[in-house]
Amino acid sequence: MDPRIISAAPQLATGPTAAGFSGDGTLEVWKIRNGGNGWSHPVHVHFEEGIVLNRDGKAPPEWEKWARKDVYRIGAEVDSSVDVEIAIRFREFAGTYMEHCHNTQHEDTSMLLRWDVENPGQFQLMPTPLPGWDGVTYVNSAALPTFRTGDTRVEDPDNQKPIANA
Repeated sequence: MDPRIISAAPQLATGPTAAGFSGDGTLEVWKIRNGGNGWSHPVHVHFEEGIVLNRDGKAPPEWEKWARKDVYRIGAEVDSSVDVEIAIRFREFAGTYMEHCHNTQHEDTSMLLRWDVENPGQFQLMPTPLPGWDGVTYVNSAALPTFRTGDTRVEDPDNQKPIANA
């Protein structure tokens, strides 16, 4: 894991958004996908909770509907799926968040990613804090291509700009 790489940059909202959402934070729909190799992954999102919208394109089981969660199981195991689509709202903290796998082997090898919640209108990336024995130093960050960066080389059809009421 390279802590300087920002994998996503959702924004806090100060009022209604262009997509019609109101309140303190914008609602985002994320798809978490298992990369295969026979593993299942309990993916843990820090500091925010969301709800499962669907698993592999189907409604979640009754016990999981509308439940606020911060761990989402993906993989071939029972009560899991290859893809899980979640709705998550970022409310009050603009800053750096982390998402990681709760399999001990994966935690120990830094299977995690960083994403920053930004303030509306923010155009500079947050610097990366690198803790050390003598304190913290800050270095430049690098954002992965997303629909917000305008990078058209993205080949993943799920990484496209959302369309309201589509």
